[in-house]
Amino acid sequence: MGGLLEIVRGRTFDDFLFVPFKVLRGMASIEAVKDRLDVEEADAVDLQALGIEVSVPERGSVRPIIREMIKHVCSAISYGGATSLAELKRRFTADPAQYVVALSEASRRESYER
Repeated sequence: MGGLLEIVRGRTFDDFLFVPFKVLRGMASIEAVKDRLDVEEADAVDLQALGIEVSVPERGSVRPIIREMIKHVCSAISYGGATSLAELKRRFTADPAQYVVALSEASRRESYER
């Protein structure tokens, strides 16, 4: 065997691919509620947690996502008629009504009170 660890039906540890996972959880999940309340042992029924927690495999670098976000910020600056983020902030602060879109009556009915 050459010192390799046998795990499942003759397969070695080297046969398995390590895939890092990220845990995503809603703030109403049992683990999130336990963390917020600093509770070690509790049941979902006791805490009335309704959310879910899921593990997903990591998919690579965050760089493409950041690049997309930067493109969207650049578009927003352009749509606002500015040449920089600081200028857009200055323009918005001076006259916010120019950039706010009023809700129609239909969208107001479908929206919830904020």
